[in-house]
Amino acid sequence: MAAPASDPSWSDYYQKVAQRPVRDLLIQVVERFPSPGVAIDLGCGGGIETSELLRRGWHVVAVDQEAAALNSTFGQAPPEARDRLTTQCAAFGSVLLPAADLIWAGSSLPFCQPEHFPRLWEQISTALCPGGRFAGDLFGVHHAWREIPSMTFVTMEQVQTLLQSFEVELLNEREEERQTAFQGIQHWHGFAIVARKPVLA
Repeated sequence: MAAPASDPSWSDYYQKVAQRPVRDLLIQVVERFPSPGVAIDLGCGGGIETSELLRRGWHVVAVDQEAAALNSTFGQAPPEARDRLTTQCAAFGSVLLPAADLIWAGSSLPFCQPEHFPRLWEQISTALCPGGRFAGDLFGVHHAWREIPSMTFVTMEQVQTLLQSFEVELLNEREEERQTAFQGIQHWHGFAIVARKPVLA
């Protein structure tokens, strides 16, 4: 997920970005694990990162509220790895996450409605196994889409509060002009995060 929730449709968006490369942030976090485990792709979109996780031997639960996203994700998945793929059609406000070693949310969490975000973050924190990692993006308050009331935007202070119970392995704030799929160049403000849930002694 990485387009504003308006025209064109999400299906159009998935087709537009189908050939984009796997996010570097996902590669970085996966390489921190000694072996594959269970991953959740939260807001899986067209399934590019899900497919990469499957190719690397992970079991993946792909979650999205759009049936088109799950159809695309299944179609993208390597046929020999589809037995390790589970899909869940659910909105962020009602999703129930299983236990996982990795929760990946590449630019999807900003599309959670603000009133549902605390519950979603609690789901993420609870679902992660000790030693597991969250990796993904949050949008900052200077983002071009900040006036969209159904989206969530955060300050650095709010990000730090969200991560206070985690071991922060990467927290990178970026503010730049960026090309988007349908809206041309937009002002982009966001936080890239890798955070590990501590192992209890």
